[in-house]
Amino acid sequence: MGLRMLAPFVAPGLPGGEDDPKSVQRRRRVAMKYVNILEDINNQLPVPARIEFFKSSKAGGKAYQVAGGWLVRVPPPVDYETLFTGIHELGHTVNSHWRLSCLREYYAEMFAMQCFKRLNLPVTKDIESHHKWYMAFSLGQALNRGLKRVPAELKPYRKYLHKTEKLVCDGGSWKRISRYHAFVP
Repeated sequence: MGLRMLAPFVAPGLPGGEDDPKSVQRRRRVAMKYVNILEDINNQLPVPARIEFFKSSKAGGKAYQVAGGWLVRVPPPVDYETLFTGIHELGHTVNSHWRLSCLREYYAEMFAMQCFKRLNLPVTKDIESHHKWYMAFSLGQALNRGLKRVPAELKPYRKYLHKTEKLVCDGGSWKRISRYHAFVP
């Protein structure tokens, strides 16, 4: 379907920056390889989505249901992490029928993991740790919204809930508070 590609962002003046033509060519080759992987996966879906890239190196993506199909907005895939994000968002187009948002996120993550394994791409430590954090974050959100029973698929991620903390400023001092406040059964 529709695919709009932006040139991968490379900081000027740094080693491998815009002033290094070999580095730019290599980064563009790698980015186009990842774009092609994303496009191939999209074309194999029952209802291919329209993919738009926005200029951001590490921001998350978003999948929207629009008239006539799906719109997926992701950062340009320049490394395994951003490719994983793009495939995760495509997973939302396949697994959109789950009522619980935490299960929608879980199955989108599993779709991306399966695609990586099927394509023999490495699931890096960064991807694995972000996956655990993201699943715990989704579970914590669901618990805050009143989830009473943790789905069986998400039970392994309960132990990572303590890592979903945020810093807040309270009268000039910083405190760590948990993003979830519910009892975990």
